[in-house]
Amino acid sequence: MCKAVYDLMEAKHSVWVSLAVVSKHLKVTDAEMLEGAMSHAAQRGWLMVGGRPAHSLMLIAAGELAVLAKK
Repeated sequence: MCKAVYDLMEAKHSVWVSLAVVSKHLKVTDAEMLEGAMSHAAQRGWLMVGGRPAHSLMLIAAGELAVLAKK
């Protein structure tokens, strides 16, 4: 999930990305799977989740570092 948000940020920092766009990018439509991935990443401090219900995501510094470390 973090990698998808990173790819969609287009090298900009502090950018909110629509959950629908992330879902399409990942080719995942299973809401439970997306919720689990969002929850996991948010608990690790990798991204922020906007809205209730969630509608957007923002990768924060720790998440960006995690993505870059895997490249």
